[in-house]
Amino acid sequence: MEKIGIIDLGSNTARLVIAELFTDGHYMVVDELKESVRLGQDMERDGFLKPQRIAETIKTLKMFKRLCDTSGVDRIIAVGTAAVRRAKNQRSFLDEIQVSCNITIRVLSEEEEALLVYRGVINSMDIPKGLILEIGGGSTKVIYYNRRNVLGFASLPFGAVTLTDLFASDPTPQEAAKHVEEFFTEQLKKLPWLSEIDPETQMIGVGGSFRNLFKISRLVRKYPLDTAHNYKMATEDFVGIYDMLKALDVDKRKKIKGLSPARADIMPAAMAIIKSFVTHMNVETFTIGGSGLREGLMVN
Repeated sequence: MEKIGIIDLGSNTARLVIAELFTDGHYMVVDELKESVRLGQDMERDGFLKPQRIAETIKTLKMFKRLCDTSGVDRIIAVGTAAVRRAKNQRSFLDEIQVSCNITIRVLSEEEEALLVYRGVINSMDIPKGLILEIGGGSTKVIYYNRRNVLGFASLPFGAVTLTDLFASDPTPQEAAKHVEEFFTEQLKKLPWLSEIDPETQMIGVGGSFRNLFKISRLVRKYPLDTAHNYKMATEDFVGIYDMLKALDVDKRKKIKGLSPARADIMPAAMAIIKSFVTHMNVETFTIGGSGLREGLMVN
């Protein structure tokens, strides 16, 4: 048995998962931690990670390293995604992490990231034909598979944080959400393989925004189980939550039960992405998956 620490440095959130790996390929999660570092915030202006965001990330990674050390972790696997991938100051940022935290970050390519998300889903869900929508802070992945074969994927270079920033000057949250929907729909139209999806394909939603959506829906529906994995949601129910949430300002959103206050400002953009996707693909119901990139790394 080996104890590993998985660090996923995303554009919005840094996450640590400590797991025990068994020789038969199974694993057991023993600890988890997440911090909203907003690494990708304000990057769209000049392509540089901002000093305040870097400082917050370094502080979080030092905490992660201390926890790994005290937990007796044998090996740390640390990866960076969209924000790190696109940063013009990537090299100096990674060097600073190496020196101050003694952690080596591997920057995933768009294809590597998409395939790890797929692997995390396919090894945890019994859905033979799936269309995965994974919303991150700085990118959105669309992955189509059929019976363990990936038939198409796209990594779109914007997510909940970047789209919130892009339309931050809109006068109302409703207008910003509308513009996100329109923008995202135009990007989907550039993926011709989406029109060739098998009609039996089921949509799977992955990422923190989908998990928060589950928590809100669970309270609305009085759903008895507290697990997002394999939770099925009707598009009609989703739209009801979306319409309610996008009409509120940030302070009111923070009071919504089930919604993490740290995600309150970017949630309308994330839900606008979902709305655009379900409309474009004529989705009536979708399933929320609790496994993705980090689980893909564990079974890699």
